[in-house]
Amino acid sequence: MSAAGDRRIFIYSIPFVVFFIILNRGAHCTTWQRPRLMPMINDLWYKNAVIYCLSVGTFMDANGDGIGDFQGLMRRLDYLHGLGITAIWLMPFQPSPCRDDGYDISDYYGVNSRHRTLGDFVEFTHGAQQRGIRVIMDLVVNHTSDRHPWFQEARSDPNSKYRDWYIWSDKKPPHAKKGMVFPGVQKSTWSYDKNARAWYFHRFYRFPTGS
Repeated sequence: MSAAGDRRIFIYSIPFVVFFIILNRGAHCTTWQRPRLMPMINDLWYKNAVIYCLSVGTFMDANGDGIGDFQGLMRRLDYLHGLGITAIWLMPFQPSPCRDDGYDISDYYGVNSRHRTLGDFVEFTHGAQQRGIRVIMDLVVNHTSDRHPWFQEARSDPNSKYRDWYIWSDKKPPHAKKGMVFPGVQKSTWSYDKNARAWYFHRFYRFPTGS
């Protein structure tokens, strides 16, 4: 038999040999246990989804103030449905000073008044559901606005439960000018807070705090 033939037989034999060893081990070793299988994720809708990402504030203005809102988005659901999309991905729409395109969130439980009300958001999600469109959103939890109540309490009280939700240092760290996401715009990843009398870490701009 040629060398090529030998290799072919060896390769095809490997699965059988391994399988045989596993069966033998399971049959003769009383201490061996079958590995637990991770539960399967049956709902893999996102693999074949057609996702449309949008900013509420720039999509459709219903009240004529020049800023998009959920009522305007609601009006365009039939249009979006006609495009064949199966999910809408919303960029941040929560209350925010909007110094970082809305990613500096000051309240995770509300809707920015520029985009109208929480009731409008709920109505929009119901309208999307009726058309078979899923709604997903950016959930920015690795940092908050410096105006968020959590940060306001953390800066004013060293014993606050929110203090450890942010990263503080009594002295300016020697690596404060490293790791900036926006070099040339950012001057540092650490800023001094007079109320806290300490330096706080911010991976991005200084007004969204935390990492």
